Amino acid sequence: MNENSLKSDTFNVCAVFVMSNKLEQSVCIKFCVKLGKSATETFEIIKKAFEDEAMSRSKTFEWHKRFIEGREDINDDSRAGRLSTAAVLNQVI
Repeated sequence: MNENSLKSDTFNVCAVFVMSNKLEQSVCIKFCVKLGKSATETFEIIKKAFEDEAMSRSKTFEWHKRFIEGREDINDDSRAGRLSTAAVLNQVI
């Protein structure tokens, strides 16, 4: 196994974890909306549950608003280009 292959495998594992964690948080936000929790209450719950891995306040509020407005899909909207984590992971590796 060469160094580039190892970097690629490490990136893939990290990207899957980030995406999985993000989906879990989206589900939790959707659940809080269904319970009638405010965006602030939801953010506090997310912080408590996910600690250092919690999404930002602005992202939590953004997702909360989407679900209040009737969004059902928990997946992020697709965008063209590299994942935002790609640049960060390349710097770390």
